[in-house]
Amino acid sequence: MTRFSALCMTTLSLLFISNASVQAETLALVCKNLNRNNTTPITVDLTASTVSWGGIFAAHITPASIDWTDSTHQAVNHIERSTGFFTETIQGKYVEQWECRKAGSGGF
Repeated sequence: MTRFSALCMTTLSLLFISNASVQAETLALVCKNLNRNNTTPITVDLTASTVSWGGIFAAHITPASIDWTDSTHQAVNHIERSTGFFTETIQGKYVEQWECRKAGSGGF
């Protein structure tokens, strides 16, 4: 094997390892609207600090909560991570209450 071949193989190996470790850590949730009795999926990308729910939104994620703003619908959203309680405040006056759980962890 030439030095060039060895260098190429090493470079490809490093690129593969780097790409494999860049996978996003996501949290798949199923949330039930307690006001309307419907459910919806929400995906939280812990690596990118985003929430996917009718769009992709930047989120502030801590061990205690997940917060994001949906400017399209003028909604401020807050999920308590310990309880799964989710509050959606729309236009500063309408409040929807939700209960969230990890997807696949049992039904409502």
